[in-house]
Order: sequence, then C-alpha cells, then structure tokens
Amino acid sequence: MASSSRSNKYINLSNDIHNVNPDRMSDMPNNLIANILSLLPTKNQVVTSCVSTRLKPFRASITNFDFDDEYYPHQRWSGERSERFRQFVTNVLASQEPDISVAKFHLSCTMSKFSGATPMDINSWLSGVVSRSLKDLCLQILGLVPVTLLDSVFQSPTLVNLNLDGGKSGKIVINLDENIKILLPQLKMLQLICVNYVNDACVTRLFKGCPELQEVVVERNWNSDSVIAYCISGPKLRKVTVISAVLPSTQPNQALNFGSLQISCPMLEYICLWHCFPYDLSVKYLSGITEAHFRMKPHDRNYAHKLLNIVRGLTSIKYLSLSDPTMKLYHDEIINHPWWMDPKSRPKWLWEHLTELYIYVKDGFFMYIDKVQTLVSILREAKALKQVTIETLKEIPSKTKENLIKYVGLKDCSIEFIRRKLPSLDEE
Repeated sequence: MASSSRSNKYINLSNDIHNVNPDRMSDMPNNLIANILSLLPTKNQVVTSCVSTRLKPFRASITNFDFDDEYYPHQRWSGERSERFRQFVTNVLASQEPDISVAKFHLSCTMSKFSGATPMDINSWLSGVVSRSLKDLCLQILGLVPVTLLDSVFQSPTLVNLNLDGGKSGKIVINLDENIKILLPQLKMLQLICVNYVNDACVTRLFKGCPELQEVVVERNWNSDSVIAYCISGPKLRKVTVISAVLPSTQPNQALNFGSLQISCPMLEYICLWHCFPYDLSVKYLSGITEAHFRMKPHDRNYAHKLLNIVRGLTSIKYLSLSDPTMKLYHDEIINHPWWMDPKSRPKWLWEHLTELYIYVKDGFFMYIDKVQTLVSILREAKALKQVTIETLKEIPSKTKENLIKYVGLKDCSIEFIRRKLPSLDEE
C-alpha cells in the first residue's frame, strides 16, 4: 500500500515537471512586465516580447533603449554586421508608439565610411527620442566619421542627464549657432568626453543654457579639442571634474600653447583636476570647496604658482587627495615659498577644516626627506584632521611608518597604509 502511494506521488511530480509553463511572464501584471523588460538591453527586450502574443504589445512601448553594436564581443566588426545594427535600430524606433515618453536612450556606435549608420541616421534617431520627453541621453560615437549633433539635442525641456562621448578622436561635434537658443532647463548632469567644438562660443553657450546644472565631467583631448578659452560656469554647479590629456612640454620653462581653462561656479563644493593642464588655469569661488582631488603634472616650474593660488583659496577644505607629481610640485614651489617659511605670515586657515587626507605616491617617495617634510607639514597645519590614507605601490620603510604613526598619534587622528596591487595577467 505504501509502495503504491509513493508511486502515485512520483507520477504526479513527474507530470508537474513536464508541464512547467515556460511563459511565466504572461501571467504577470503589465507594470511588472514593463519593469522587467526595461532592465534588459533593447535587443533582448524585442526577443522576449516575441515569446507570446501577450507580450507583443510591449514591443511598441519600450521606454528604456540601450543599443550597442559591441553587445556581442565574440563577433568581429564587419560591414554586414554594422548594416544589420543600423537596420535593427531604425526598425525598433520606427515601431514605437509616438505618444509614450522615453526615460533612457543609450547608443554606442562605431562609424564607418563604407557601411552601417551614417550621421544622418544618428541624428534621425536622436530627433525621434528627444521629442518623446527624453530624460537620460548617453551617446558614444567611435570610428572614423564625425557626427555633428542637431540643435534639438540642446533644446530639450525634459533632459536631466546628458553624456556625450566622442572617443579618442573626438567624433562628436558640437556646433551651436548664435541664432539658436540653447535651452536645457532640467539638466542636472553633463558629461563631455573628448567632444569637439566648432569654436569657443559653443562651450560658453552650452553652459549658459543649463541653469540647473549641478555636476559636470569634462575630458579634453589635446589631439582633437581646438577650444582656446574653455570656460566652465553655472549658478548651481557643485561638482566639477576636468581631465586634460595634454602632453607635457619637452622644453624646460616653456608651457604648451593649449589655451586656458577657467572654472567659475559660485556654489562649487567639489573639484577634481586630473592629468596635464593648460598653463592659464583659473578657478574662482574656492572658499566653498570641501572636497578636492589634484592629480596634476606641471608643464614647468612656473606652473606651480597656479596650484599655489588654488591651494591658498581652499579655506573650507575637508577632504583632499594628492598624487605623487602634485606632492612634488607642492613641496618645490609652496613649502619653500617665503610666506610658508615664515610662521607669522603663513595663513592659519589653510588646512583648518581638513578632516580627511588621501595621498597616492609612486615608488621612492619616502626615500626623499623633502617629500616626507611636505606630508609632515600638512599634518602639522591640519588641526582638525581625523583620517590619513597613504596608498603606495611598494611597501613603505618601517621606520618611516613608525615616525608618521608616532606623529599622528599625538593628534586625534588615525593613519592607514594601503599597498596597491598590480593587476595580474588573468585580470587584464
């Protein structure tokens, strides 16, 4: 009897396994289905919507678009593949309901002179989604063909995030005619990665048309960026990051003629200056900055005075990150400066708000007494310092560690030493 019962249970379990419904999404509420599909790349959204007639209507109401012609990395780029990608994007966008708003449109496309998407295709796609109350636009253009963006991209009343990436060759071109009014009233986040501008006025007019902008990331490429006076401004800009891929001068005491960089933001709280920078560097409204990251390489010794003027204005700094070249620059031209050497003239407010200090240094930093003096000098001046983090590639000499720990121990402050690990061959 017991044997018969176990046999029946086995038969029922077996039937349940074979009768599993593979289309479980069809039983879900519409809003849940829409949310699940929105998390997938667009190609997967389209494929999934073909599973059943229940899901087909969602194919025409996609709100999050994510197109990437490198989505399948095992497939090599070819003219045929590029053409298929162009047709896919065109067909998907053409099948959408025009009255449904678009939350996100991300597009990464490699442009070729011989096949695939053209600048006209790119602008046609952008025009369609921008007109549907787009909020988040991310555009990456790679390859050999430049794309000059339509004015409508910079006249969107709903756009909140705008990310333009022109690749290493700067294949995204901005040409803002003076007769066209730039209006991005809701834009909060702007990223301009290796973008090419027709003239300096394009940069000025772009920032002027973003009254609510709060954060900007700019990467300038010395090989494609022709702007002479690059000015970043905004009444509500709080975070500014500038990466400048400028080659250092090969001639001593001679700066490259790369124009100027000006940052003028009354509400600025965060600043990050990365890599090599133009000789004419100006940052206004320094007193409100509470977090600063400097990884700067000087063109020449006179360039250090630009950093000096910035450092002297950081009266509210709480978190400071310095790289090895910046530390050397700091010591050579600031620690030895007359106003620093004289305790009576040295401004007491320079580091009084600093609570956290991060320093990344390369090999041999702690072998030079002058660099160690730079660090100790900062520690001495920073009365409110709570945390010091020092990251290196090689182990710091134990005696140097002991001296730093001993000095920091006299204050209500902790110090942490981190050894950065080089990536292994398997990780690369």
